[in-house]
Amino acid sequence: MKKRTAALLAAAALVFALAAGCASSGSATRPSAAGGTASTAVQKAADSAEAAPAQAASAAEKRKIVKSASLELETTDYQKVTSVMGILASEYGGYLESSSIEGKGTDPSGGLRTASYTVRVPSEKLEGFLNAASAAASVTRRSLSGKDVTQSYVDTQARLKSLQAERARLLELMEKAEKVADLLAVEQRLTEVQTQIEQMTASLKNMDLLVSFATVTVTVREVEAIRRPAEKSLGGQLGGVLADSGRALAQAARYLLIAVTAALPFAAVAGAVFAAVWFFRRRRRAAPPDETSGGGNPKEEPQDKTPPPPETKIK
Repeated sequence: MKKRTAALLAAAALVFALAAGCASSGSATRPSAAGGTASTAVQKAADSAEAAPAQAASAAEKRKIVKSASLELETTDYQKVTSVMGILASEYGGYLESSSIEGKGTDPSGGLRTASYTVRVPSEKLEGFLNAASAAASVTRRSLSGKDVTQSYVDTQARLKSLQAERARLLELMEKAEKVADLLAVEQRLTEVQTQIEQMTASLKNMDLLVSFATVTVTVREVEAIRRPAEKSLGGQLGGVLADSGRALAQAARYLLIAVTAALPFAAVAGAVFAAVWFFRRRRRAAPPDETSGGGNPKEEPQDKTPPPPETKIK
């Protein structure tokens, strides 16, 4: 009896020991599970933080930005700079859309030359083209601007999809139309819808072209000397004024010399005419009068100035 009771007590102690072990194991595994859940949340937050800039960049790439730039240059080597513009446009994957030239040269009669170019280059290469063009001459003005047409593009796309759906419905109605009047009405509306679809399709293509290729306006002016930026100091300002005055004086002397040179042929002709008139007038005054010619006065006979004899009175 005592042995049986001892066995039962031993068995009960073993059960309690096993239960305590399971409880301790379960309590140990629960914090581990909680820790795993926390680490998963942290990882997801980190992934979201990394994905946010990528999503923002993707959204920025999807925006439709029409870029345009303006560049004004001055140069003393006009031929070299103007010949470079077309080459730079080709090197950067663009093309020369239009160009115009004013003036004939550095001579006063023709005036200094000015060239204007409209260049189309890929938007992603715009900065490179501007830097290369700026290195070819002295930059007096540079500007860059962008116009966001995303909303207009999205609205046009939505309108286009709506019109395409309407066209599909009209085509179905045309097949089901039984009356001539209904058929004519559907055809008229279908024509209007098709015209709008073509216009919006062309508008989307034009916006895509403007977005993909930036427009650059380049103005090249020929100058006799490159003007350096004025210094802020008094000495620098006085030096700049003196340099400008010297250039103006040299320019005035140049124009005066050219004017005198241009007047020399006229002065030579006028001098020859004056000399001929003076010579003939002087010769005519020096020549003796002609007795036989009708133009001269006849020579008068000398008069006898001897007094007459006195009269004799007869008584």
